[in-house]
Amino acid sequence: MTSCKNFGTIAVLEYRKKPQLGFADIVEEFDISFQMADTGQRSLTWDCDDVAILDRESLRIALGWIEPFVPGASWHLVIAVGSSPVGDKRPPVPGYFEAMSQHIVDNTDSYLPYDTVMQGEASCPIGSEVIDRVADLLETSIGQISDNAPYVAPKDLILTSEDEPMIDISLASTEKEISLPKRLTIYTLSCSFLLQVPAVGAFMLVYSLLRDVSGTSGLPA
Repeated sequence: MTSCKNFGTIAVLEYRKKPQLGFADIVEEFDISFQMADTGQRSLTWDCDDVAILDRESLRIALGWIEPFVPGASWHLVIAVGSSPVGDKRPPVPGYFEAMSQHIVDNTDSYLPYDTVMQGEASCPIGSEVIDRVADLLETSIGQISDNAPYVAPKDLILTSEDEPMIDISLASTEKEISLPKRLTIYTLSCSFLLQVPAVGAFMLVYSLLRDVSGTSGLPA
């Protein structure tokens, strides 16, 4: 039986301003990196214009580009790292996918600096389905929380999931207060994320809870 922790990891990079590089150029950078890394078997498969899947022997990297759903929202680059459908479905060594994901995030930041990042374990095989789930849930969350107002993502949010069950969280909250209906919507959507894409859901739920407990945003009287 395959454990969920063997599926891989997901990283979602947020860009509050439109990056200078287009998604095709970003994918090309990844493909070039693969070519420079080794001469092993590899392939690049496009799923529409916003999802690209790179396979290198037993490793798979799925890339997704999520454009703003509403004016003022952010761009998101989804990077999912895990096992290729062919070959061994388990990582070569414990923490391999996490280390590879972090290396990719760091390398991407060197030529395409992001504003925030969310990282965690994947709950299903790496592929276009993971990208689609993240995109659908992001669209739902932004649509329900914004109330037709420009979406402003929290600043400096980092959630990293290591090979051991320990989570390191660095938080900085937004200054604008959130109303009770919006707060309940956030919790509901966080739970939905948690069931569908635990990596993103855990980030949203933990951030929301800690924000309320710390008193950075007060409930209306």
